[in-house]
Order: sequence, then structure tokens, then C-alpha cells
Amino acid sequence: MDAGKYGPDVVADTDTYAAIFNDPFISTRREIAQLVELYKEMSDRGVKSDVRIDKALILFARKSEDYELLAKLLGSTSPDSIPRNHGSQAARVISARVKAYTAIHNPRLAYDELMKISSYKIPNDTRHIPKELTGSDFDNVRVPLQYNRTRDAYFLSLRSGYESLIRIRLLRKNPQMARDLLDDMRRTSYLPPTSKIYNQFIRFHAKRKNIHELRELYEMMREDGLKVTEHLYTKFMTSCMFTPKERLFNFLKKRVADKYSLKPDGGEKNETAIELDMAASHDLPEVDGRDLGASSSGGYLGNSAAGLNGYEKSGSANSNPPDAELLAKMDKELDELIFNPGECIRFFRDMLTDYGVSPDAIQDRRYIPNASITNAVMRAYTQLRQYSLVLREFVRYCYHQKHLYPNSRPLEVEQYPRTMGYIFRMALGAARMLNDNKKSHRIYTTMREWDVRAFEKKACGYRRQ
Repeated sequence: MDAGKYGPDVVADTDTYAAIFNDPFISTRREIAQLVELYKEMSDRGVKSDVRIDKALILFARKSEDYELLAKLLGSTSPDSIPRNHGSQAARVISARVKAYTAIHNPRLAYDELMKISSYKIPNDTRHIPKELTGSDFDNVRVPLQYNRTRDAYFLSLRSGYESLIRIRLLRKNPQMARDLLDDMRRTSYLPPTSKIYNQFIRFHAKRKNIHELRELYEMMREDGLKVTEHLYTKFMTSCMFTPKERLFNFLKKRVADKYSLKPDGGEKNETAIELDMAASHDLPEVDGRDLGASSSGGYLGNSAAGLNGYEKSGSANSNPPDAELLAKMDKELDELIFNPGECIRFFRDMLTDYGVSPDAIQDRRYIPNASITNAVMRAYTQLRQYSLVLREFVRYCYHQKHLYPNSRPLEVEQYPRTMGYIFRMALGAARMLNDNKKSHRIYTTMREWDVRAFEKKACGYRRQ
């Protein structure tokens, strides 16, 4: 074109550069860098840019992590020139700008940009984009050209912008604003949120043991018609039952103490001490069959390292420590914050219902349990003192693993030896609580076959039995 091959009147113009910049096959950093240079060449030629080029260049600058260029483009461009009846085009441009603002960590301007979409008309073309053309996780840049002006394309761009803004809010530990955005998106878009954005919420709340929020997210996913995968069910159940590490444990302990105007006095526990307190209360049964619910250790706040000497009443330095009755009450409340066996079992039953499996049908091949779910569910049944159901889940797990690996040691035994130790320890404890010597013998036989060693509580850590 520059050499005059197509005639003296054919010159590169805005449409020419727009076609180059919107090439869907551009993906490598080298190609993106070439486009950035091409943009500079376009400016030198005096060719005027438009929203098609601006949108593509913002996308490429974000992918190449050229944040200086990105900030400059955001400041010098605007979607205001797009006609109000071109809703799909406006949605694509605004979505790209929202993602750009989140890339440079400016969620306030990203939100302001997203709100501009309400001033544009929603397209009348109601054709649905076939999923086989886009895949399950498609976004606006993969919308086929013939569907660019459809209602689907408009809402795909809108959803993509919302989800970018939600992610940055969660990264900044602002879950309420993220939840408000999620609710707003569910109200304003007929397309449901994707599984990816629910994963972000679930990961955030699971780490903090916010079980009520996890249950709400689960119900929302079901309402939106999204499949809850085994990975997500594992997250739900393990979040109900995992032993918190030091930072979260101390946060939960402080929450209980603040309620009773108490304050921690002295050092904090390390992770080993926390695990020991959990086991001492009623997290795991002893291998010798003693009922840990009746342990004399005093639970989390009782006569342990953070117990009677671990708290004092707020006020004067000479205040008496809280009495044993108050500490027992605080023990119970902290226990309820840390473990939620009822909700764990509820998630487990929901999962079995999804798979179409009866809880007692342990040989049903439609559901093959993994070690993490088995560990969480057995812990939950142990705390609920339903020892026969502890053994049922243990037998279910062993049955399927032996069918998967008939002539070798199961892979999960190799990968998660500590978790397997807990599983076998709980099974042994449950069998002995039921005085079932036959079951105990079978458990020991499987331990020898798989070379598993049950973890046993010791004064300072865990030792092999």
C-alpha cells in the first residue's frame, strides 16, 4: 500500500489500522510490541485514531504490562464518541477500559467507567452465540464477528467488566464491595456470573472460615445454574473442618475474648500447640479409644498454654483471671467458630445428591471420594459422635481406592501421608469406641497393605505410632 502497489489513491487510513489492531490471532508479546510501535507510526503519519484502535491498544498494553502507556491511553481516550444506540461496541470498549483501570489498581475509576454502560442502548438482536464457537470461558474478544452486535455480546462484555472489578476488590480484602458488585451484576445481566468469579469468593471466604457466606455462595451458584465441581465441594467441606493456623486462630480467639471484655496475656501459640489443643478437645479420637469430648485438657481456652493464664479481665493489672465456668463457655464459642460439623455434613449430602448417590451406597461408582473430603467428613462425624458413620466413610474410601489401585499402593497415600494418618487414626478410634474388634483388625490390615502409620498425639507435636 505504501509502495503504491494498489494505486496512487490507496493510502493507509483509520480503517486500515483498525483492521490490523483487531487481528484476533495476535497473542505473543513480540506481536503486541510491534503493534505498539505501529501505533506510534500511525500518529506520525497523522492518521486519526478511533475507539476501535483505542480499545485494541488498551488491551495490548495491559497484556504487555506497559502500565505507563496504559495510563496515558486511559487519560487521552474516551468512549463518549460512541453513539448511544451502539450498545455492543460501547460495552466492548468500556469493558476493556475497566480491565485496564484494574490492572493499574484504580478500582474507583474502574467502577465509574463501568457505570457509563447504563447510558447505552441494549441491542435488539437476541440471537444466542453458540457455545461451540466460543468455549465455556469465552469473553468479548472471542465473540465471532457475525454476533458482534447481539445482546449476548453486550452482556458478555458487561459481565467481563464486572468480574475484573470484583477480583480487584477481593484482592484488596474488601469483600462487601465485591459482594455488592456481584449482586448488582446478577440483577442487571441476564447472563449468570461465571464459575471463575465464584471461585474467587469461595477461596476468599474459605481461608477465613466464613461458613455462612460459603453457604450463601453455594445457593447462589445453584440458582444461577452453575455446576458445583468436586473441587468446590472439597473447598466447602474442608473449610468447615480444617485446623486454623496461628494467625487465624489468634484472630478467632480475640473475637471471643473481646465479647467478654478479656484480653490475651502473654505469648501466642505456635501451630503445633494449636493442633494439640484441637486434638485435646474433640477434633480426633485417641487410638486407645478414649472419648476426647471428656478430655481434661481444658479445650482451647482452658488449662492449656493459652488457658487460665492466657487471659485476664480488661482494666486493672491486678484483675483476677476469669473463672472456669466463663472459660468453658468461651471454649464452646471458640469451638463453634473453628469447626462446623453440621454444615460439613450438609455439604456432603448435597454433593451425594448431585451425584445421584445414596449415602449408604458405598460401592456406587458414580462418586469416588478423595482424601480431603473423606478426612473432613470423618472429622465431622467424629465431633458429632456418630462413630458408625465415621467407619462408613472410611470403608467407602478404602473400597474405591482398592478398585482404582488393585495391585499397588494408592496414589493419595503417597501424596498425602499426614492426611492418611489422620484418616486411619479416626477409623481406629471409632472402631474402638464401638468395641468392634473385627473392624479394628481390618483397619490394621489395610494399614499394613498401604504402609500407613496413624498419627498419635504427643506432648509436643505428633509422633508415629
